[in-house]
Amino acid sequence: MKENLEFKNKNGELIFELEKSALTKVTSEYKGGEHIYLLEYDYVKDFLIINRDVGETLEKLKDYFHIIGEIRQTEKIYVLTSTVLEADMVTMNVEIEYGAILEFDLNGKFIADVLNQEKEDFSAVNADELAELDLESLEVSSKDKPYIDPAEALVQASKEAGARGYERKDVLKKFAEEKEQKRA
Repeated sequence: MKENLEFKNKNGELIFELEKSALTKVTSEYKGGEHIYLLEYDYVKDFLIINRDVGETLEKLKDYFHIIGEIRQTEKIYVLTSTVLEADMVTMNVEIEYGAILEFDLNGKFIADVLNQEKEDFSAVNADELAELDLESLEVSSKDKPYIDPAEALVQASKEAGARGYERKDVLKKFAEEKEQKRA
């Protein structure tokens, strides 16, 4: 009996259906890699507006990805890929700003929305472990040295050095004035 794997977009719409044996063949025989990603490009925002060519972009993908399937719709372009790249490296190589990068395991199970992935979650930290931490020793003492705002320090140092900015000095001046008013 053949087992089919379904790859759905963020809205739960079926985009690709693939036999598990075909996926296994891609990842092992063709050395496609063990990481499966469904790339969703927004045709207008990721291509038209910035004058990027779809064909060239998909050709560049072949440097790092094995393309399992591709579907071009009016507003979206979907590409099912396998690669050896981890999620953080994928974001740098796919040129997606407005679409989605969905990661799946080799059984077709959704793992994560790579572009919108939450940062590390510490909610699973054991309360006993937290109680053992000496948090007071980790605090920075501000008694010895007052906090210095980096932007304000830059403006002050520029004034003292007699440097004059040629770009956006009005913004820097306004920012420094607002900081001074907040202190007063």
